[in-house]
Amino acid sequence: MSKIDITTPATVLADGMLQTANPLDATLQVVTDNVGNSSKLLLSTTEVQVNSTLRINTDNAEILDIQDTAANNRFNINRSVQKINLDFASMPADLTTQVGTIRTAIDGINLADVVKFQENGQVTFTERVKLESDSTVTTQASAVIQSTTSNANLVIAPNGTGALIANIPDGLVAGGNARGSNAVDLQVVRGSAIQVASASRSVIVGGNSNKATGGDSVVVGGEGNTSSGLQSFIGGGNANTASSSYSTVSGGQSNTASTNTHATVVGGQSNTASGQHSIAGGSQATASGNNSICLTSEGNSSGTQSVSIGRQTFSTGTGSVALGFQANTNSQSYSNVIGGGGKSNNGNENIFANSRRQIGEGILAGGIYQRRHSIIGLNSQTTASTAKYYSTAELAALGNEFVYRVNNIAYSPLFTNVYFKIESEIIFAVNNIIGTATGITIGDYKICKLQGTGRIFGGVSSVISQTLTVVSQSGSMATTSFALGLNGTDFTIVLTNPTFVGGGTLDITTMSDNIISEMKQNI
Repeated sequence: MSKIDITTPATVLADGMLQTANPLDATLQVVTDNVGNSSKLLLSTTEVQVNSTLRINTDNAEILDIQDTAANNRFNINRSVQKINLDFASMPADLTTQVGTIRTAIDGINLADVVKFQENGQVTFTERVKLESDSTVTTQASAVIQSTTSNANLVIAPNGTGALIANIPDGLVAGGNARGSNAVDLQVVRGSAIQVASASRSVIVGGNSNKATGGDSVVVGGEGNTSSGLQSFIGGGNANTASSSYSTVSGGQSNTASTNTHATVVGGQSNTASGQHSIAGGSQATASGNNSICLTSEGNSSGTQSVSIGRQTFSTGTGSVALGFQANTNSQSYSNVIGGGGKSNNGNENIFANSRRQIGEGILAGGIYQRRHSIIGLNSQTTASTAKYYSTAELAALGNEFVYRVNNIAYSPLFTNVYFKIESEIIFAVNNIIGTATGITIGDYKICKLQGTGRIFGGVSSVISQTLTVVSQSGSMATTSFALGLNGTDFTIVLTNPTFVGGGTLDITTMSDNIISEMKQNI
């Protein structure tokens, strides 16, 4: 690089005039005085005195100004009414560690800080930072922030109670209302300004038109979901609501976990879990009882600790269970209805409807297998052998349901003709004798087995066949018998009392174990 020597002119030059020993060309020049020292260069298109290290003016405005003062090293660029000021080593009173700023102004006068440099290496932007699309990304337009240090984290850290959000809150649909303190809202599409994470520490990960209005509530995604309960959660889906504390809707559509705490909807459509610690799923299932489970299509579990699983299953009794399909109803406490078309009439019993297995004890309700243990007290005041049909009312008065009703056997509307068989083991025992009875004593007994078949055809019941086998007996009980009979359309048990002489009264206890199993159904 060549050197420009400044020589002493014969006469004093006007301010702003520069004299060189040789003509200047386009090559960058180093300006020195005649002894090689640095010299001030004052350039101006006017003859107005300028007092700075370097200032370049046009006829109407200053365009470049470099200053060296006691407090600043300042670089100003001014073009028309726009001005940029770079101020290094400045120390405003509010930031004593600040070492520099960049200020801008559109009027060229009222400068405002936009970037602040601090001694610890931090750069503070007082306005928004706009990134242009990265031209190296070829698949789609992208602005990129990337750490180039190996294995380095990328941290976006709001300050204080500030939220982490993806839109600029503007109170309108585009940006939405203000977010809650320490909230996270990455949802960028909404249909209303209120569809934001508005509660403290609430979260919306994505989707559109979702709301998180409960403290610490979460919506992962989906559309039109509302998580309004304290620490409630919605995984996704459409138009779901988690409004009770600690409630969960995993997904699906139009599901609600409401009213009581810790309610859960696992999925499906139009389900409601409103009982405390309740679980619902399927379609139009309602778990309203505390600690209830309803996984059905058009069913409910309204009893405390009740369970309904299947289609159109209903458990309304405390601790009741309804499993299966098509109109299983359990309104009794601590009872079970399993299969199809079953209904419980008493507590603490099992109903196995249209099933192929016998489990425990229960009352026949449109099913294949039913077992019941019975104890009946019978009184006889005659010396003759007497046959007795026990009606529903009589058996109920004895605390026993010994009648097998047609409408229970053929409950399901799909089944019109039913053939079934019965297997019973019964024990007759003389429990007490009041008065005089000759030829019979307390403790006399008879054990026998009955095998029979019956049918329901066109709504008419009939006994097809039956066989009674005596296992063992006391001689005085030989005239006692046991048979399958009919009482209207109900299948019932016919008991024949023993023959004895005397005017006394026998108290006979009958204990039985009965199994009815379905043989065939015509559809």
